[in-house]
This record gives sequence, C-alpha cells and structure tokens, in this order.
Amino acid sequence: MEFPNDADESEQRKLKELLTKALPIPPDAGIIIYPNQMGGQSPDKHKLLQSQTKHVVYKALQDFPKGVHEVELYERVFDPNCDDEVLCELRNFIPHYQGLFYEPETKVNYFCMTDALSHLKNPSICDIKMGLVSYSPDSSPEKIRTEESKYAWRRDLGFFITAIRIFDGKSIHFDRNHCRSLNPTSVYDHGIRLFLGPDPRRARSLARLFCTRLKQMASWFEKQHHFAFYASSLLFAYGNTDVSGLGPYDSPTTVDTDGADKSGRNGTNNTTTESIVLYLIDFTRWCKLSSQRDDNLLYGLYKLIDLFERAAIDPTSPTWSIPSNSSVLTRE
Repeated sequence: MEFPNDADESEQRKLKELLTKALPIPPDAGIIIYPNQMGGQSPDKHKLLQSQTKHVVYKALQDFPKGVHEVELYERVFDPNCDDEVLCELRNFIPHYQGLFYEPETKVNYFCMTDALSHLKNPSICDIKMGLVSYSPDSSPEKIRTEESKYAWRRDLGFFITAIRIFDGKSIHFDRNHCRSLNPTSVYDHGIRLFLGPDPRRARSLARLFCTRLKQMASWFEKQHHFAFYASSLLFAYGNTDVSGLGPYDSPTTVDTDGADKSGRNGTNNTTTESIVLYLIDFTRWCKLSSQRDDNLLYGLYKLIDLFERAAIDPTSPTWSIPSNSSVLTRE
C-alpha cells in the first residue's frame, strides 16, 4: 500500500504495525470474486472476495488512510477486552470482524468479515447510503461539491438508494441511474416497495421484519456517543435460507408462509425458510462524535422506518412499472 505525500511518520508506522497482524488467506478458502457486491461500484474498484468454504468475505483495504480507518473501527468494536456495553452492542448490527489477511500471490491486503448473505439463495438486495451529508467535517470544498452532486434529494430524505437487485424467478438489477431518479414522492413506489417484490402479502411480512430491525438500530443510535458515521450504508437483503449454510454468527429473522415472524435458528428438518438481513457497512469516513447524537444518520433512519411501516400495512399490489429512464439489467 502506497502512502500519500502528506502522510506523516506516525501514520506510516500505524499502518505498518497494523499489517504485521495480517495472515495469508488460507489456501482452502475457495476464493471467488464476491457475487453480491452492490452500491453501484465497479467490481474491481473496491475488490471483494468470497470464501466458498468459510462463510466470510475479504475486503481489500482502500487507499491510505481510508482502509486503516475502517479497520480501526472494526478492531475497536470487536476488541475482546472491550467492556463498553453500548460499543459491544454495535456488534449486533455490523458484520463480525475476522482479522487482517493478504493474498500471497498479489500481496494485496484485506480485512475479513462474516459473509452476511452466505445463507441466502438468490438474495434480493438493496444498498442504501445513509446520512443527510456523506462528507466528513474536515472535507475540502471540492469534496463537498462532489458529494452533494451525487444525489439531489439527500437533504430531504437523509439517504440515497444506490442499487437494487430483485430475484423473482430471474435477477433484475436497478443501477444508480434508476436510483438517482428517485425523489421524495417516488422513492416509496419505485424504491422501497419495488425492493420488497410483487407479492403484497410477502412484502408486508418482509416490511414488518425490516421495521423491527430498523427500530433496534435506531435505539442503539439514540444512546451511542462514540461515532459519527459518514457515507456508511445499510445493506438490506432477503431470500430463501439454507440453514446448513449458516455461519457461526448468523441468526436469521425468518418469515413463515402465514406471515408470522420468528427469530433464531431453525431446529427442524426443514432446512429452507425465508429470512432477512440488515447490517450497517462501510466505515471509511467515521469520526468521533462531537454532539449528543449522530443526527446526520438518524434523520434518514427515521425516514426509512416510516417508509417500511407504510409498506407493512400496504394492501395493494404494486404496478411494478419501471420508469423509462431507468437502467435495468435482467438475467435469467
């Protein structure tokens, strides 16, 4: 990893000390390019690898200082000696950190985390970038202009849907061109409701589950005084679950066919059910919280709760019409 010209000696030393912890990716990991990458990024911009045998994802460290900054948050939260109850509670809402690794042939450095989607077959996925603003307080005027140009309605909604993928017999992808077209009026029908799929009964069940999870997150954010998150995302997903594919930290929330909700592992012989996933991800721009609450993120979180509560009681079948200016890729 190369250092910028303005990186001081202490920053360089911090990175070097961090990378001494890195282990080689196990040769039996069964590595492939991660098939569920979302957020509108090109597949090789922030490279993600998936282990087909260990239910983990390897994320390449971004250029200094972003990658180090992200690892610092994970190491702080998952420090085995952490005795801060609020900080430890964050472990329930982010992928479990598994340490630093490197690819022996390329020498690329990665950090490893649980693959939150490893137990889902053909998952439907939605990536939502959170916050009234996506730039940190020390950003340059140029950076602020760049970030503000990405989505016109961010200060109204407090979030930006960056990509949607729905599986309904075939995989349908809605990219950033579609998502940028969503405004406060259309974001429900062509964003949230679209993501929940065409079956109204199933959509209501899923929405209730997501509401519960979103409210749990909001409760944590209302009492935490550690972090201000900028440009972090909420990863939403749902799909059929193969319980045999669950990793050691997975505890899916499931939907029964009658619409009832239940949580925890399924101990029956039925190894297929439907579950949701909702995690906070991407931590390259966090900083120490300087106020009582992270209202930058909470504003959008409350908006999402309102939208999913609306979906939880919506009796209508969506038209599933796709705006003509959308970029949609359909795969069998």
